Amino acid sequence: MRVGTAEMLMDLGYSVVQAGSGAEALGVLRRGEIEIDMLVSDYLMPGIGGADMVREARKLRPDLPALLITGYTNLVQGPGAELPRLAKPFRQAELASRIAELIDAAQARDNVLTLPDARRSEGR
Repeated sequence: MRVGTAEMLMDLGYSVVQAGSGAEALGVLRRGEIEIDMLVSDYLMPGIGGADMVREARKLRPDLPALLITGYTNLVQGPGAELPRLAKPFRQAELASRIAELIDAAQARDNVLTLPDARRSEGR
């Protein structure tokens, strides 16, 4: 799954950093040597699962967009239920669409302009 998904993402023009496990991915984030804009992970992995890996990653980077890829269509409850998902099998166009949605949502959060409360700034 990892290699095929990485190839699809590279074909779409994304730079991809591959990690062989959730622990390795967390190590990449902890070191901070490479700027990571989004995580894409399989739900089931050896060692730490995808949902747990995303939770750990968000302790380091709370707003990091993440996508879980899963063959479990009934993943409505339990670990990862709150995370954006893409069901297997999927096509490159579906992956591209889902990635674009998540990146757009993250950029929208980054571009929110907050203003001081007018009552506070007027001394009330």
